[in-house]
Amino acid sequence: PVMVYSELCNLNALSKQDRINKGECEYDKGGYFIIKGKERALIGQIRNIYNQVMVIQQKESEKYKYISEIRSMSEETGHSTLIQLKISNDDRKIEFTIPYINKQIPAGIILKALGYTTDKEIKQLINLDSEITEPYINYIIRDSFFIQTKDDALEYIGKFSIHMIKESKQKDYARQVVYTEMFPHLGITST
Repeated sequence: PVMVYSELCNLNALSKQDRINKGECEYDKGGYFIIKGKERALIGQIRNIYNQVMVIQQKESEKYKYISEIRSMSEETGHSTLIQLKISNDDRKIEFTIPYINKQIPAGIILKALGYTTDKEIKQLINLDSEITEPYINYIIRDSFFIQTKDDALEYIGKFSIHMIKESKQKDYARQVVYTEMFPHLGITST
């Protein structure tokens, strides 16, 4: 197939008036193919970049000011998940959306589920010491004050599974989600 009006197309060398005289539409811009007598166009698709964090500023009318997301994809298995971190318009809520959990989880609880259980550890992990970031760090710590240990965090997350799971299995389910489903491109496995 040859793209209409490309260099290889017979119509390309003709003037606009010659094309009209041969029955072509005067408004036809070309750029498509004719395959078996039918017009076919190539349509590009925009795909998110895998394993790269993207921050998207939302419209003022939206619930969130910023949504940061990463499409994490394992090179070994091809398994991918979408993780989002959302900052509310009033800057007071910072929450994760993670796979297989039907509720947004405060960022501090996710950090505690990953093993950063003290305020000092969370501050060291974020490692941004400025007047701008201090309120955000304080909100992260505030929203997880009722969670003291890694197990507490996993129990909290497990309560919001999209699957019906016995209460005794919820913590193990949450551990599997946090350690294997959140960032498959890192190759992290449950410990």
